[in-house]
Amino acid sequence: MTITEYSEHELGEIQDMISGKRQLSDSEKETIRNNVRAHPGRHMLPFLGLYLTNPELYKKLSGDSLVSEYSLFGFFPEAFGLVYGSEVLPETFVDGGNRGLVAIIKHPMKNIVIKPVQSSREQEIARASDELGVGPRQLPSLDHYITEEFVEGEHFSRLRGERASEEEMYKIGKRVGEILTKLHSKGIYYNDTILSDDMGRSHVIVPENTPAILFDYGVALNVNKHPDFSDEEVFDFARTIPGVNIFSGDSPNKEQIEMLVNDFRPKIKELTKEHILDRDFHFIHEGIWFARSRIGDSMAQPFLRGFNESYKR
Repeated sequence: MTITEYSEHELGEIQDMISGKRQLSDSEKETIRNNVRAHPGRHMLPFLGLYLTNPELYKKLSGDSLVSEYSLFGFFPEAFGLVYGSEVLPETFVDGGNRGLVAIIKHPMKNIVIKPVQSSREQEIARASDELGVGPRQLPSLDHYITEEFVEGEHFSRLRGERASEEEMYKIGKRVGEILTKLHSKGIYYNDTILSDDMGRSHVIVPENTPAILFDYGVALNVNKHPDFSDEEVFDFARTIPGVNIFSGDSPNKEQIEMLVNDFRPKIKELTKEHILDRDFHFIHEGIWFARSRIGDSMAQPFLRGFNESYKR
């Protein structure tokens, strides 16, 4: 296979288009709509602005067979060398969710995850969790995206056999208590400590030979900003509360968001930082009983014993 080469300047232009640093005006968008007659293919959509700003580069991307396979993900700082500078091409798994397209890229050199941020503070909090040793290792990325080490492990709710023994449940519970204690010591309220959802997924990943981690900090808050939370933070605080259901599907409209923010802003101001952090504690206690149907009734007690021993309020 012939590998297309890109100069540093070309790579910078591509990355600026992906990250949104190069914004198109309304007139530029209209020009593209009027001139691009044939659908370029989903893999070319992230680069469509280059049709106008750098037609030669757009043409070059259109003829690049690796773009059809990796699309935008091949041009991220941690992925570019794996795709365009390695004899072995990485395996890529792309999935769609609430946050948009998420790519898991696996290569003999490294395994990474690239995903859009859910909130303006997610990168900052994810980096803090990495520094505390409780979340995935954060890697260089582009604006509005997180790139992190892909952690090989099992979702807590899918553990079976010896990995779900009473002894192991106690160890995992103790580890989760340690994780929340470290996060809370830095004022980080995780806000989404799901041990098992309806689909059997969990935000606690348990690797084979290393301690469990907590991943996905999309709705986490820094309570040190209390009570001066942004509308985004108030919304994220409110929408994880059990029983709060104002959504039409997974995408609430602007009016629904404003309604929830206006309703909860005075409520969150009445809470102390400690009350907010305590919600993580209650999420764990409520969540372990919900998870019993998947991991077994006898596993809940040793998990809670370990958690209660290690979590420092």
